[in-house]
Amino acid sequence: MQNLHSVLFHAPLDRLAKGIVQFDIDQLALKALLVSYSDGRWALMFRDDMERDETALFSAIHQAIGDPSIPVEIITTGKWELTALVADTFHSGRVFLAGDAVHTLPPNSGGYGANTGIHDVHNLAWKLAAVLNGRASPGLLDTYDAERRPVALLRHDQIFVRVDYKVHLGTNAVAGEKIDDNAMEFGQIYISRGFVDVNGDLSLRRNPMSGLVSLGHICRIS
Repeated sequence: MQNLHSVLFHAPLDRLAKGIVQFDIDQLALKALLVSYSDGRWALMFRDDMERDETALFSAIHQAIGDPSIPVEIITTGKWELTALVADTFHSGRVFLAGDAVHTLPPNSGGYGANTGIHDVHNLAWKLAAVLNGRASPGLLDTYDAERRPVALLRHDQIFVRVDYKVHLGTNAVAGEKIDDNAMEFGQIYISRGFVDVNGDLSLRRNPMSGLVSLGHICRIS
């Protein structure tokens, strides 16, 4: 997609937030993400490929935090490639992949990248344990790809119908309907051989909190 720059710095910004948080900087002269690491370190990730000298970096940091009097120590700078890719398969033979190894999802306000990777591992771990302990046949492991890859593909597409990248990419954004954030997190149910009597003809339910969720479908909250 494009190359982006970031700067890692240390600053006493406890007044802004506790713990790990993310701020979307959407100013006329500065478009960036400001992310904390809960130990005094912060990362400012620019939404452009512009080279900045140290003076410009200090200026951008102070502009992002809104206070030029805050002492800032620049730790390092980085350049990284923004990508949006999903692998053709998550599983081949005895090899199982998860997280960024099979899907590189751009940073977004929904946290899809990290969350999706954590969910991959959660899905795979209990299946591996069940097979290795003799409680399930190896066929259970085949459901990993069937269940997790569609989730990654959906989240890939949903990133580009949200304002984070729909505006950023303009006409290159993926067309589609935005699914409610709660439905994205709580309404994702799997269709796979891991369930009994599951087929592709199940109807859509409206609310994943209601207990009326059909297997294999995303629910939209109205």
